[in-house]
Amino acid sequence: MKILTWPNQILTTKAINVEKIDEETNKIIDEMLNIMLSNNALGLAAPQIGISKRIIVAKISEEQLVILVNPKIKNKKDLGLYEEEGCLSLPGVKIKVERANTIDVEGLDRKGNELHYHLSNLDAIIIQHEVDHLNGITLLQKANFMQHQKIKKQLKQEARYVKRNKKKIIHKS
Repeated sequence: MKILTWPNQILTTKAINVEKIDEETNKIIDEMLNIMLSNNALGLAAPQIGISKRIIVAKISEEQLVILVNPKIKNKKDLGLYEEEGCLSLPGVKIKVERANTIDVEGLDRKGNELHYHLSNLDAIIIQHEVDHLNGITLLQKANFMQHQKIKKQLKQEARYVKRNKKKIIHKS
């Protein structure tokens, strides 16, 4: 599995709930953890690897790995935390996003047990960012109009560059 990048449509589509946590679900979770850790990322949502299911993995509290199936943010407090965020699905893009400083989130672990977390600061940002992915929201949608236009142009140029260079590599073979 690979990380999908903008403008892949799955990134802007709301993911569906996981009905049953089974061996397939756990294989997806293992793959997500592997991809997140190998990319030195703080979080990953299943839609980012082409799976439209409500699963996120994250690294919080300095190395604690969190797996949340069907996560729901129940409480947001202290809106007004602005931090620059990046995203594996928008390579090279950094945007200051307003987030709640404190959240309560609940979901299921990989065995179906209920989990509840009270998170703040960076940990809260990570979970909000990943839950946005499950709701079909990317950083691009969080940008103001001018940022949005600039980023779209940058991403399109990068996509054309990659496409051109792939053709050159293919023709050399």
